[in-house]
Amino acid sequence: MGYEQDWIMRQVHSIVSFIIYLMIGKKPNEDMLQNFEKTTFSSNTLYSNLKDLISQGKIDEAENKLFDSIDTDLSDKNAFYAGILFYSEINNLSNEKLREYNFPREEILRGLKEICSIYGFELGALDIDNYNK
Repeated sequence: MGYEQDWIMRQVHSIVSFIIYLMIGKKPNEDMLQNFEKTTFSSNTLYSNLKDLISQGKIDEAENKLFDSIDTDLSDKNAFYAGILFYSEINNLSNEKLREYNFPREEILRGLKEICSIYGFELGALDIDNYNK
């Protein structure tokens, strides 16, 4: 179980880093990732709202809000940025916290894959649904 959770965490981190690389044009280091998060937090109302919900332990509600926002306006890239950072943020939560919030770690990878797919980044090679079989 621990290995599986670590694998998922590494995959989420790699995907987030790769997407940010595509956005900024160079391989991000931790400082760049933090700067991207700070800039997005200060300029992206959706991401600010999602972070507030995360801090209240309302991860499922935050995820629903994210996808409602995407359904409303697919051309709004702020929802994509908010989604990438949302999944990065909850990926950093401990397994215990995720259990407490009733949000399986596998759902982080599924949600990240889904938002990437919606915005044209196909991550089909990461088959989380068949990972446990």
